[in-house]
Amino acid sequence: MKHYLFIFVFLNIFNSIAVEYNDSLTVYLKTAQDFYTQREYQKAKNEIRLSFKHTKKNQSNYNLGKEYLLLGKIYKEQSYLDTALQNFNLALDNFESDIDSDNRAEVYLEKGRIFRRKAEYSKAFSSFHQSLKLFEQLNDSAKIGSLKLNIGNVFNEIRRFSYAIKSYKEAIYIYTKLDLESGLSGCYNNLGNIYTYKEIFDSASYYLYKSLEIRIKKGDYNQAAYTYQNLTSVYLQQKKIDSAMLFIQKSLAIHKDMPNSYELHMDYYFIGEIYKEKNNYKKAYEYYKKTFEWAKENKAYQLLPEVCLSIGVSLYEGGKKNKSAYYFNQYKIYKDTLHKDDYKIEESFINYEFVKDSMMSNQLNLQKEISEIENSNLELKKKMSNNNFMYLLIVILILIISTFLIYYSVKKRLNQSIKHKQIVESQNKELKRTLISKEEKEILLKEVHHRVKNNLQIISSLIRLQTQYTSAENYQSKINDTENRIRSMALVHEKLYKNEDISKLNAKAYIEELSENIYHSLKTKTEIKFIINIPDINLKIDTLIPLGLIINEIVSNSIKYAFPNTIKGMIKIEIDNETKVLKVIDNGIGTKLTYNELSKDSLGMELIETLSDQLDAILEFNGVNGFNYTIKFKQLV
Repeated sequence: MKHYLFIFVFLNIFNSIAVEYNDSLTVYLKTAQDFYTQREYQKAKNEIRLSFKHTKKNQSNYNLGKEYLLLGKIYKEQSYLDTALQNFNLALDNFESDIDSDNRAEVYLEKGRIFRRKAEYSKAFSSFHQSLKLFEQLNDSAKIGSLKLNIGNVFNEIRRFSYAIKSYKEAIYIYTKLDLESGLSGCYNNLGNIYTYKEIFDSASYYLYKSLEIRIKKGDYNQAAYTYQNLTSVYLQQKKIDSAMLFIQKSLAIHKDMPNSYELHMDYYFIGEIYKEKNNYKKAYEYYKKTFEWAKENKAYQLLPEVCLSIGVSLYEGGKKNKSAYYFNQYKIYKDTLHKDDYKIEESFINYEFVKDSMMSNQLNLQKEISEIENSNLELKKKMSNNNFMYLLIVILILIISTFLIYYSVKKRLNQSIKHKQIVESQNKELKRTLISKEEKEILLKEVHHRVKNNLQIISSLIRLQTQYTSAENYQSKINDTENRIRSMALVHEKLYKNEDISKLNAKAYIEELSENIYHSLKTKTEIKFIINIPDINLKIDTLIPLGLIINEIVSNSIKYAFPNTIKGMIKIEIDNETKVLKVIDNGIGTKLTYNELSKDSLGMELIETLSDQLDAILEFNGVNGFNYTIKFKQLV
């Protein structure tokens, strides 16, 4: 009896110690979480260190996972992104797959946000996708809404606005059902960003003020600061400088106590933009430089292209043209790096949507079948109350119906499986057919490098030539002209990588899109109708790039100078494949000047003539009753 009493006392003491120990762990983590919420990050770290000591003694993987997760969040807020990622990976190592699904989903969500900050968009999307699958299994609607919002943010930043808007609207639907205003405010804020970029300022202001109203009402001033920044952008683009300065000062007042934060340096960037609009380029450069140095140090690559471009412009306008060239070059490097894997993300997203739609379709079919069975059961239950014989009959009928439905469902799924297998086999055959050898890949790669080198030389020459015609008064229009020329070349490559044949492109589709791009980029008030009469021919890239530059110059000149006093105009572009003749004609005011007189001090006219010679073509010009260009080619391939 004494032995039993001793064992009982010992177990109670041991249990009390264990409870006290677990309570200590809970207190440390809870206190650390409170400090994190209050943005007192050093105090939060101290509490986590105490928790680590207790956890390692007890060898609790679960608590280690929670500690690493919270520590990763702290480092993320302090912009130590690589250190944050290390802690999130350690958290994943300590969470068990089945037991800790919610924690693992939270880690993937945080990792996706960091990859987005680092402009590693493929990795960001992959992490968000893993998180979304786990939260869907847990049926956590609030987190699913958060994932939709974050996925929309990725596509927003890489300018895939249709996907972004789709994700935001899915998130809004979820948040509205859950009455989660904080989530709604994030969606409204980001929709405002998209409409700002598209210069639809009424819609942008509508969504941003809706977001701001929610955030101010909830006292969430850190989030309100984001909306202040976005409203600053809206008013900047409308040249309402005083309103822009008012909102960015409100944001700065919130972020001033966060010296190493992404948000504070975005404030500096916007202040630089405001000073640039005021032509105070020295002051603008000071604020841009703060943002540039921080972004470079903290690897915030999504900021670097725009900051480099803004610094380059401010230096150029401030008279430091040599120094500005470095930043213009950095702008191109960072921009190319930033968007190098956009197509991978879009492809992943489309594949994900296909799988998701298929799953939802199967789920709806299954629910429909279950609903049919339930309805049958209800009807049968009503009849069962009449007599026992009918009850037995009903049971038999239920079994028959259930068996039939199960048979039908299995047969249907079997047919679907066979069809899917056939589709996969067909795709595999097509893939094998289209696979190229190693030697062919090397040849294609060399060809790509050669084309890139040639195009970079052309771009370099265009920029060098343009500087000879650029002054302080006309720099903006000249930069726009150069941008349009480069865009006409880029359009060739954009269509090329979507095309099965990488040696030729359809001339008609290219010229139609090029004309629309030129018209929208010049933002003219004249309504211009394009008539494109081009046969369905494919041209080599070496022909299409100079041809596109020629058409860019002619169409740009017509839009700028042919319709000064009219609200409607017409530009006709046609190619006769038999006679090898290109004609570009407008119905504008024309000119009495000769081609040589027009060519004085005009890079565009010089380019038209030079590129025509390059294509071994004869150029003819007539300015009576509108501009009329005729270019006769010896061959057009």
